Amino acid sequence: MSFRWKLFLTSLLVALLPLTIVAILSNSILLRGGDKLALSIGSNLERLIGEELSQTAAIHVRDMYRAHDSLSFILQDLNRDVEEALTEPESKDKFRIFSAQDFDNADTAPPDLSSFPNYYRSTMMGQRIPVKVSFAFPSIYYPGRVKSPDRLRDAQKLYTLTPALRHILEGTNGAVFRVHITLRNGLHLAYPGHGAYPSHFDGRSRPYYKTAQKNDGTFWTEPHIDITTQRVIYTICMPTKDSNGTFQGVVALDILLPNILKDDGITDRWSSQAQVFMVLLREKENGGTGLRIYAQRQGQSQAMHHWRSSLQAKWLESSDPGGQEQLLREMKTVKKSYITLPYRGRPSLWAFARARSSTHFHMIIVPLSVTETIPNKARKIILDTTRQQSTAIIIAVAVTLFILILFTTIGTRILTKPIEKIADVASRINEGDFDARIDFRLNDERDRLIDVLNESGPKLREQVQQKQALELAQEVQQRLLPSAPPEIPGWELSGLSTSCDETGGDYFDYFYPCPDSPKASIVIGDVTGHGLAPALIMATIRAELRALSAQNHSPAELMEQVNALISSDLAGTGNFITMFYIELDHTSNELEWVKAGHDPAIVYSPASDSFSELDGEGLPLGITTNFPYGSQKSQVLEPGTVILLSTDGIWEAHNAQNEMFGKDRLRDVLRSNASLSSLSIKRRILDAIDEFTDGHPLDDDVTLIVMKFMGQDAQNTEGESA
Repeated sequence: MSFRWKLFLTSLLVALLPLTIVAILSNSILLRGGDKLALSIGSNLERLIGEELSQTAAIHVRDMYRAHDSLSFILQDLNRDVEEALTEPESKDKFRIFSAQDFDNADTAPPDLSSFPNYYRSTMMGQRIPVKVSFAFPSIYYPGRVKSPDRLRDAQKLYTLTPALRHILEGTNGAVFRVHITLRNGLHLAYPGHGAYPSHFDGRSRPYYKTAQKNDGTFWTEPHIDITTQRVIYTICMPTKDSNGTFQGVVALDILLPNILKDDGITDRWSSQAQVFMVLLREKENGGTGLRIYAQRQGQSQAMHHWRSSLQAKWLESSDPGGQEQLLREMKTVKKSYITLPYRGRPSLWAFARARSSTHFHMIIVPLSVTETIPNKARKIILDTTRQQSTAIIIAVAVTLFILILFTTIGTRILTKPIEKIADVASRINEGDFDARIDFRLNDERDRLIDVLNESGPKLREQVQQKQALELAQEVQQRLLPSAPPEIPGWELSGLSTSCDETGGDYFDYFYPCPDSPKASIVIGDVTGHGLAPALIMATIRAELRALSAQNHSPAELMEQVNALISSDLAGTGNFITMFYIELDHTSNELEWVKAGHDPAIVYSPASDSFSELDGEGLPLGITTNFPYGSQKSQVLEPGTVILLSTDGIWEAHNAQNEMFGKDRLRDVLRSNASLSSLSIKRRILDAIDEFTDGHPLDDDVTLIVMKFMGQDAQNTEGESA
């Protein structure tokens, strides 16, 4: 073999060996960097999204039960109107009554009978057929078409409630689908009015009517089928009685529950395939525990063959039985969390939050692909770059050893240094430096990796800022609460507000509106929801109360002005505030109060060992602008009298056995500690709640004010830090 060949082979060997080493090292560095980058971004995104979704589910639970309580209040108010209307003497002025049969005839139908978007029935092919309704006239259905004198008389009386029925539908922003009243003589009123009643329909045969005959108070039905639209509805109802307590009929509100299941932009923000459910832990017929779908945001309002059809139980299931068992165990032990499980064949995030009952849960399911997009793109870009480098090396070897060596030396340096810088920026982002950026361009596929990484910092910053915003709202909220009660001759005051989450919707205050006035203001309120919005609403209410109370308004006038201001601010939001406002004149010990949808104050008299309440009527603030509020007055003359103002978080506190603390226990604590100071009474109440819950987390905020009358000549014996 000639020297030329030996030199060539030697040169070839020398060239191929470092070339091979460089190629192997380059590929290894690229693959490790891509996996590190993808794993770092993916794990953090999945955790952040899971925590946010579970927190969103918890907020939805609280807001939905606020809506539940509001609907119960509206139903009770309507029931009082029905009872009063039925006891009124028959008027000489007669209404034009439209029966259900009148609605089915174009010649006799109400003039405003028309189609509206929310009233339709669906065919088996998915087509929507409008169901015409009238918002000006209710429909009256006479079973058997028998218009007996008593039915005609009751129809005239119930028609007087038409403005109240219209106000309910307008004031609930679409949550109430229909209002109906069924009397024991068979008369059935529905609003908005409609026809197309089944020939054998009798409201007294409906399950909710039979249940209401045997129960007092409001209750919710299981899902059932509407008689005309054949849509899935839920009914909240209660019995109506005469002054002797005799059952007269049933007042009910039909609800399309998916309308009050909030979406809050989940589908827009995360995925169009995101699903929102209300589920119940139930035993299956074939054994075992499952998640029965009680309501869902999408896909539940389907056509049925007949209004008497029963709904088949639907179960929320995953194709991973072991994972679903783990989910069920977590739902029984923790208040809110998330887990990764398949849903409809796709890996998904299942985020849940427990409702008031230990068996009711709010569930949000989002495809896991929303957390995999960025890391998968990064991994793919690096793999593509590795393949291109290997191809370039092979071509370079085939063309010339010199080009191969030169390309390997320079190319490896060009490729690895940018990747190291990219990995360094990714590490800084992972450590919390969200301003870290890659400020160079490579003019190849790696620019897409740079773009993706540069975009990830602001997105992660947004998640952190949301958490910081909640912490700031909590700090602002605590600063707005009073630090100590005012000095009121003859009285002791002590108050406290504790949030169950980062921020709360409760509020209390006590102050002298005018420095030289003997009248002090004591107020407690409950703002719907949690987060920044309720904190801002609380601050607004506090400012308006303090400003307007200094203008020498009566309590009723003050509440009307505050309601007018806050209603314009909250219009269309669905938020509202319950409030109890007391004006105390220490020269006469006279109390004048206004109740705006809040629970009444509890009064305990030690001398007679008796309890009473400071009650009244009035809608929560923010529901309607021009509601007329009225005030009540009372004078406290008996030293030792204790008055307690509080929010429902006290008596609705649950222990691990799902028992409520209740107002009876609260009264027992007041009775046994009435001889103590107001500060000590407050502490004993909080200690009793802690002992009862035994570490079980609170479902709602706890706020209270203890007022104790020491006597006209007594002085405050102790101060406190509120």
